[in-house]
Amino acid sequence: MAKTDADADAPVKRGRGRPTKFTRAYLEAIFDLALLGKTEPEMAEALGVTRQTLNNWRKTQPGFFDACTRGKEIADARVARSLYERALGYSHSEIVITTYQGEVTKTRVTKHYPPDTNAASLWLRNRQPARWRAQPDPADGTDAPPPVSVTVKVEDGRRTSP
Repeated sequence: MAKTDADADAPVKRGRGRPTKFTRAYLEAIFDLALLGKTEPEMAEALGVTRQTLNNWRKTQPGFFDACTRGKEIADARVARSLYERALGYSHSEIVITTYQGEVTKTRVTKHYPPDTNAASLWLRNRQPARWRAQPDPADGTDAPPPVSVTVKVEDGRRTSP
């Protein structure tokens, strides 16, 4: 028996208690929300349920957990790829439209973006934290920098009369 749009909007039947608000349409919605990078509280709010209900659906509704996980993995992969490209620098082609003496000209150009040191640093600190951490860890056997000594000298800042 083929599923129709009406089947997707119908609540999933359970044998006991209060009927669930869950419909099969929520599977696509949760996937889309995860792709957008929404947090779990934001997902619950978008679906009009509590966070606990969302957690219950993950455990009880077939495919709900997978839809959420797949969406998050795809979104994370896209961000990781963008960060990687930003760290290394990248180029892309673009069409620039100009007019000169009333004549429209379309020109294909290649735009170059240089490597971004902040993106490279973020990438390396997360991928290889032992090598690229911001603060050295003296517990790992490496030489820790000596403590910094700060001296404060207080002077009278009032003007004296000449």
